[in-house]
Amino acid sequence: MASSTSPYHGVTVSAQRATGIDAFRNFSGSKDPDILNAKAHLTECELGDRNHPDYEGCIRSIIEKEGTDRIAAVILEPVQGAGGVHLPPEGYIEAVRTLCDEHNVLMIADEVICGFGRTGEMFGVNHWNVTPDLMCVAKGITSGYAQLGGVLISEKVRNVIVQYDDVLAHGFTYSGHPTACAVGLKNIEIIERDGLVAHSKEMGDELKKGLQYLQDKHRYVAKPRNLGLLAGFDLMKDPEASLPFHNSVKAANALVEECFDRNLIIRPFDFEEGMNIVAIAPPLVITKQEMENMITIIDEALTAVSSKWD
Repeated sequence: MASSTSPYHGVTVSAQRATGIDAFRNFSGSKDPDILNAKAHLTECELGDRNHPDYEGCIRSIIEKEGTDRIAAVILEPVQGAGGVHLPPEGYIEAVRTLCDEHNVLMIADEVICGFGRTGEMFGVNHWNVTPDLMCVAKGITSGYAQLGGVLISEKVRNVIVQYDDVLAHGFTYSGHPTACAVGLKNIEIIERDGLVAHSKEMGDELKKGLQYLQDKHRYVAKPRNLGLLAGFDLMKDPEASLPFHNSVKAANALVEECFDRNLIIRPFDFEEGMNIVAIAPPLVITKQEMENMITIIDEALTAVSSKWD
């Protein structure tokens, strides 16, 4: 079971099916009835508030409806990345962990985007002092210098695997590739040696100030948010009224293109109707001066393009 509101879990068939973004789910071609998508970020519901108006379709309601013997695991991103940089509400990650323990369901944390310092902790779940049963990792484990991914497992899961008498039909041509593993080990060594996790937290505080500055100055900037160096903000016609731009106004794309022309690469998300989200994920080694330069470029780009939205 995957938590929705729009997590992203990769582009293999089942991972796309578990992803909360419609375009990916549809493209996968999978009709797998055993992958269920739940509503995300409903803390009260996961804590057991059955009178909540959104209770139907939350993780707890699906487990109760399907039965614990049919739900193997819940997979979620601690912070949703490609789905729009959505941070979980207070207590949510802990509530899901408690729920999984209550029903003997495994909890899988997809840390492909959050892991290895991106959020100001080594792993995203560390912000909530939660230990998942399985943790998917990639990207940051080598800082992208080599292709490497993996799954970290709890002792409980490991013991089941080692006691399995039959053949475990799972493997890839380049599993455990020595070059990729060497790069990963050296990358982790550098992250620890140079204190990049703490640096990410420190620069994340600077990024938060910059995002607040952009919101204060530009009336179309809404909902600035970040955890460490994973950040995003919305562009809306009227933020106070929660009024999005008309679908014909591709505000996020326009801003991203203007920033690209000014030698800054950021990313737009507009895969849902009315969505104009801008994602920012600078390198962990970014300096305070580079952070200021980045905010200045976004500021100037907003000034340049927003005249077309008035």
